[in-house]
Amino acid sequence: ATTPSLPSSSSSSQPQSQPDQEAAETVKSENPDEQQIEQLERPKPFLYDAFNLSIDELYSITRAANTKKQKPTKTEITHAIPALKLSLVKPLLDVADLRNFHRPRAKLFKPNEKVKGTILRIKGQRHQTKQQMMQEQERRSLTTFKKKKDLSGKEGDTIFLFEYTDEQPILLMNVGMASKIINYIKVDGGTTSQYSFEAGETVQLTPNMQNPFLGDVQPGKYIRSLDNQLFRVPIARHEPKKTDFLLIRPLGDNKRVFIREISGLYCTGQVQPLQEVHNPTSKSVKNYIKNRLQTYIYRLFKREKIDAQRRIRINDIQAAFPGQSETSIRKRLKDCADFQRGGDDSGWWTLKEGITLPKEEDLRKMVSPEDVCVYESMQVGVQRLADLGISTSLSLTLVSLALEQDKIKDEKIKAAAKILEEELLLAPWNLSQNFSQAIEYKTFLQLTGAGDLPGKGDFFNFIKQPQKPHPQKRTKEKKETISSKASVTGTDADLRKLSLEESRRVLLSLG
Repeated sequence: ATTPSLPSSSSSSQPQSQPDQEAAETVKSENPDEQQIEQLERPKPFLYDAFNLSIDELYSITRAANTKKQKPTKTEITHAIPALKLSLVKPLLDVADLRNFHRPRAKLFKPNEKVKGTILRIKGQRHQTKQQMMQEQERRSLTTFKKKKDLSGKEGDTIFLFEYTDEQPILLMNVGMASKIINYIKVDGGTTSQYSFEAGETVQLTPNMQNPFLGDVQPGKYIRSLDNQLFRVPIARHEPKKTDFLLIRPLGDNKRVFIREISGLYCTGQVQPLQEVHNPTSKSVKNYIKNRLQTYIYRLFKREKIDAQRRIRINDIQAAFPGQSETSIRKRLKDCADFQRGGDDSGWWTLKEGITLPKEEDLRKMVSPEDVCVYESMQVGVQRLADLGISTSLSLTLVSLALEQDKIKDEKIKAAAKILEEELLLAPWNLSQNFSQAIEYKTFLQLTGAGDLPGKGDFFNFIKQPQKPHPQKRTKEKKETISSKASVTGTDADLRKLSLEESRRVLLSLG
């Protein structure tokens, strides 16, 4: 009996001609991706080594986490014109504004007070299909809000309400700033067309894309988010009750109210910052104050008529920036204006000859609405610590070091120091910096503990996990080793006390 020859083995054993080798090399060089895929798909033989104690497979997760992944693309967001011009925010918030930050006290109606209510009816809203409503929302999103009245709750076809469950959000937006609803989907063998949402853009998460949140999105699942240039927060839609409505009261008019239907109600989760809040003692805060003051002066000059002499008074600037000294304001004015000591403009600051005021686009780059929100968040953190009697000049490192090294002996003082350390750790500049470092795999977070403000395990704790072992434990271990050595030294077990003959006997007995 003859054994049939295999074509693959016979062809591989015969040497290839030179043209065939060149053709194979050209194909190999032209398709490097296919060659890489073929190498990855080729099964590798499993070799078991009883002496291999490296347990490399346990480090595969860490290696996969450290690999650089593609970040989700930033959404293009256009704010309203009044928000870009910073005309809706105060240059400096007072104590009442900081304590009731974005939670102003409601001016309730007096008992038996009569008010005139007007029901706002949106024309054609009930007869629109879901597709027509989404097209209308997309069309309106491309339209920039140019005036303050365009931002009123009376305007617009649809109005969505977002209720924050985070008691102390790290960052919050101001009036006129825009956000987008993004629907993040991780498809499991299908397409995104099988998912339908009433609003928002759809983004498909690929394996090589970085997860937009701390938690992971499982295949076949989706998570909805409210994205902007400040933060990203997960949202969940709730159906408002039929008896719920939105009550709108114009500023300065307590005798009229407007009632309108709520288009959608959303509940937000924990705010995950995309920008870091500056430390109060950092140089970034000083640069912001300088740029904020300079842009305010430029805009005051631009308000004056072109035909007339452009001039301003220093009292107008001091009223807007009560915390700034007259010396610092004069320093900013000297860059673009001259003080007039006589004539018709006596006591005024007039624009220097040959000075061209910056364009509005350049002023928006100097101080953006996001910069204002970051600075206000820092102010809120400073005020919260001041209400507790804590100064921001206190070093968190020194307090933590004193607690770790057990330098505080009094139990009452130690308990107060722990509260002091906890409040400093919960400052917005510390939490935002910890989160940004954790997203880039530069540090680890505790995830549970004091940072979970609701205390129910629903939120992540953004306090940094200490990477070094506890110094107090290390000192205890060191003392134990020293004591064990001291128990041998000076006794009969100490070999240094033996004579040469006794040492020889001990060594012979040990082999």
